Amino acid sequence: MFTVLIAEKEHIDAIREKNRLFFEPFLENKELAFCYWNTSGQSLLDSVPDLMDVVGRRKNWRAVVINSCSGKMVGRQNPFDVVDHSALASLEEPKRQPEDNESLEEWENSWKAYFEKLTSVKKTIFQNALEYPLQKLATWLCFQPEDYILSDALVKQDVHDWVMEKIGRDDLKPNARLENLERNQYKDELRMKENLRREFTGSGRLNIAYPTEMHCISIRTSDRGFFDPEVYWKERGDNEYSQFADRNMYFDKMRFMVLDLLPQTHRNFRGDYIRFLASVLIFASNPIPGSAMHARHLYLLETENDDTPLSVLVTSYDRKLAATSEVIDNEMERIKSEIPGELTDKAAENMFCTSEDIAVLLDPSCDTDKVYTEQDYGLFFDRPEDEFHKWNRDYMISQKSLEYIVKQQARSVKKSVSQMQRSSEITDVNISRLTPFQMNDIRDYTENKENEMVDSIPPDLSDLSQYTQYIEQEADNVQKVIATRMTKKTALGLGAFCLMTYLLCFLPFVFSNRGTRNTVITAVILSLAMLGILAVILFVSLFLLRSSLINAVRDYNEKMKGIISDIHRSLNKVSRYLSASSTVRKGYSVQNFADRNIDEYTKGLRIRRKHQEDIRKKRAYLAEDYGDYFGGKAYCDDAMAHPYDYDFDQEAEFTYPAPFLAGDSRQIEFINSGNYVTVPSSYITRITVRMEELYEK
Repeated sequence: MFTVLIAEKEHIDAIREKNRLFFEPFLENKELAFCYWNTSGQSLLDSVPDLMDVVGRRKNWRAVVINSCSGKMVGRQNPFDVVDHSALASLEEPKRQPEDNESLEEWENSWKAYFEKLTSVKKTIFQNALEYPLQKLATWLCFQPEDYILSDALVKQDVHDWVMEKIGRDDLKPNARLENLERNQYKDELRMKENLRREFTGSGRLNIAYPTEMHCISIRTSDRGFFDPEVYWKERGDNEYSQFADRNMYFDKMRFMVLDLLPQTHRNFRGDYIRFLASVLIFASNPIPGSAMHARHLYLLETENDDTPLSVLVTSYDRKLAATSEVIDNEMERIKSEIPGELTDKAAENMFCTSEDIAVLLDPSCDTDKVYTEQDYGLFFDRPEDEFHKWNRDYMISQKSLEYIVKQQARSVKKSVSQMQRSSEITDVNISRLTPFQMNDIRDYTENKENEMVDSIPPDLSDLSQYTQYIEQEADNVQKVIATRMTKKTALGLGAFCLMTYLLCFLPFVFSNRGTRNTVITAVILSLAMLGILAVILFVSLFLLRSSLINAVRDYNEKMKGIISDIHRSLNKVSRYLSASSTVRKGYSVQNFADRNIDEYTKGLRIRRKHQEDIRKKRAYLAEDYGDYFGGKAYCDDAMAHPYDYDFDQEAEFTYPAPFLAGDSRQIEFINSGNYVTVPSSYITRITVRMEELYEK
């Protein structure tokens, strides 16, 4: 029958993982499943969240529960009797027959009062019982509401039939009345249990089939035995057996077993715990004889074991791992003999510790001379050509050239970045020949260059908008100076006007002295001299006006020169940054390449070292947890100690399962005398059950 082992995580993990070595054959049983039990869960889904998926659509299945509350009941003979029922002892039961001076009604009333108190006390006990994890789980898995309907009509009919049998028997009248009261109290108790269970479960029911059986196994630990000679020598009836199943709200389909275990502080506890888990797995993997255990009774699960097979298993397993490690050692020695020679320090430095120079230059198509305007302006506004026209033409050429240069700087940086990326790509097979010390040198060199890169963070690339204001300001200044300039016609007319005016001013002086020759000559000479001085002044004025225009144009060109210098400075900073970045990328590429693209020799050694480390951990785990089972050569089975036939070139995680031999099983006596089953375990030799003598005092 399909069996679900329900237990706390620590027990299931001990089977599946921690002690898998001993239980591997049981885990291959398709008719055995495991379900974690959260004892603090307040609903079935919280308590056993995997149960629905584990059971699925199966119609017949049974539950085997490891009672996880048993740890709180250390020292008790019955770990399943958890509810406090001391209040029952305080109730004094009336006499079974009326006293001589007591009427039948008084005697009956005393029993009614007693049963009323008994019902009240039991209700409290039942309510408390449903607070315990095992009782909750049992109610969820065993209480089927449709099977527990106590119809009032059926109860009345049952009582009526019983009373009719007693009519006319005066000698049994007190007994009949007491029996009737007991039957009523029993019915009330059943109805009370049903109501409490309905209130606990609500209107819901299992979405899977209910288990046909529920076996509960508890660990019992005590420093003293529970043998009581008086119990064994005194004859007891079954009606005197402990009522723990009743007061703890258990069900008739449940069976209860305990297995005595050494305290955790005992040096042999680990072996005893393995025996316990193996017994549970054997119990859950085999059918239980129907007559072996009865409801509402506690049974002692007794096992006999042989530690010799455990010693053989652990010792052979360790030798198998050791033999596998030797195989890997031999393969590693072969690989080391084929590894090529290492690089010299000088060769490694030249290859991997050399700075890269990533130049960021403007494209040759960028003619920086075109951003400067011409300065060969004439003395006149319209000679040799119109100065507004000349300036607008030069200014437009300058502006377009600057715009082109600004665009090209971003493209130049992009080209240099591509160059930097190409230069930092590493595919050199010589990386595999680097020693660990040379790798450390490369790592240090890379870190220093990384600091340089951080110190040379470049500014944002220039854009035309940040220069427009300065350019327009200087261009407006040139425009203003040009606006003050004179045309040739205006300048000559003004000069002629000044000359005529000057001559007219001197004519009266000349004519007033025309009789005196020397005076006239002097006047003429003086007039001509002054005329020459005036002409010089006129030409100097024209040159000064031209000079102001030349200076305005020169200021514009100086501003352009500053912009071009700023662009070159930015590109130089980018160049220094990219050079350092290229070296850093190259250094890290070397390290990453060494990690990801190791040569076949280094890769083979690393993979095998990882396998060896896994084997070392396995052996350390065996020595730590099962050191007591290690034996000498006599305990090693050569057939189990052969190396694992794995491909150790692969990076897979190998499990290294325990070396169970095919057919490693034995027949053992199971539950009843003469009942034998075959189990995949050679260290458990016998499992029987014996009823515990538990009687109410």
